[in-house]
Formats: sequence, C-alpha cells, structure tokens
Amino acid sequence: MAKKKRSLADRVNAQKTEAMPSATQEMTAEAQEKALEKLKVGEVKPKKKRVRVSVDFPSELYEQMKATAEDRGQTHRGFIISLVKQHYKE
Repeated sequence: MAKKKRSLADRVNAQKTEAMPSATQEMTAEAQEKALEKLKVGEVKPKKKRVRVSVDFPSELYEQMKATAEDRGQTHRGFIISLVKQHYKE
C-alpha cells in the first residue's frame, strides 16, 4: 500500500514540533513567574487583538482617499485608522 503524501503544511508543522517545542512546554514554573512579573511591570506588552474589515469604496472616493493619504505620507490603512480614531476622540 502506497504512503499518503503529506501536505506542505503537515511537513513544516512536523519539523517545527521536532526542532522547537512550543515555549509553554519548555517553561519552568520559575520562568513563568518571571514572565508574569515582566507583564505586571510593563516591560512586555501583550499583543493587541486585531480585526480585519473589508470595505468597498466608490471609485471616486477611493481616488480622493488615495491622493490625500499620499499627500500626508500615510498608507491607506493608516489614513483610515487615523480618521476613525479622530472620530472617537470627539
């Protein structure tokens, strides 16, 4: 019987687990306490959760937004986020 060919993801994941077990598996109680202390002190900031949003813009509005973001030296993402933040500051 022929072996089933494993997907690339399966092969990469298998290599990762063999070469580098996850950090939580290796951490001792002492290392965990140190990590918690760093979080409390503020040395390590936890990652902020992000949510992906997809919005369709009319082409005219998109071109205006693109030009404004470029004039400000911002990315589209940065421009939109700055507008939303500004809205909620008011």
